[in-house]
Amino acid sequence: MTKSRGIRAFVPRGQIEYRFWSKVIKGSNAACWEWIGAINSGGYGSFSFRGKAVASSRVSWELHNGEIPLGRMVLHHCDNRRCVNPAHLFLGSAQDNVKDMVNKDRQGKGEQRPACKLTDLDIPKIRELRSQGVTYKRLSELFGIAEGQLVAIVQRKAWAHIK
Repeated sequence: MTKSRGIRAFVPRGQIEYRFWSKVIKGSNAACWEWIGAINSGGYGSFSFRGKAVASSRVSWELHNGEIPLGRMVLHHCDNRRCVNPAHLFLGSAQDNVKDMVNKDRQGKGEQRPACKLTDLDIPKIRELRSQGVTYKRLSELFGIAEGQLVAIVQRKAWAHIK
């Protein structure tokens, strides 16, 4: 006998639905249905279930479509993290999620990335200094990043969004 991982395995459907839908502002079928309950640190809706936080989009998916297969994620066509409209949701892998992000140009670039050591203003300076003959070794000392990364910046393979 396999163990269910779905939310419906433990609580009667009506009880979950009542709690869930009391935290949603529904619009038309084409519009986003906004989650007005708790929001996690990533900006996604969060539904408390048996003392554990579950993404509101996952709950919506399960209420409308059934259990989510292991290893699958609930993704948004609309890119609205608070949307729980099942028409806006689809299942995919982690790789599908990354492809979706790149296709929609939503990935962090430059200084938007959390561990970034440079600013958007540093990039033109690096390119200008290199064009003046400053060595990659010296640039590495000045900006505190690896020479290989500096080569990528100068060749516009990195930070290509900065002119």
